[in-house]
Amino acid sequence: MAVITATSDFGPKDATLAKAKAHFIRRVKELQWVDISHEVEPHNIQQASFLLKRAFTSFPPGTIHV
Repeated sequence: MAVITATSDFGPKDATLAKAKAHFIRRVKELQWVDISHEVEPHNIQQASFLLKRAFTSFPPGTIHV
């Protein structure tokens, strides 16, 4: 099973994330999508890195983080 995590600054009301999820769901039969956070401060790479670093080890090898 493919696992994809997502971390972004899109916020909870942006349709961009829904479109991205739909894109992957249509193409990958067995997909588990995990939202880490979509409330990162705009363009704050350090905050996104911190969140991903905290969550990274909880996921199986081969997980794709976007």
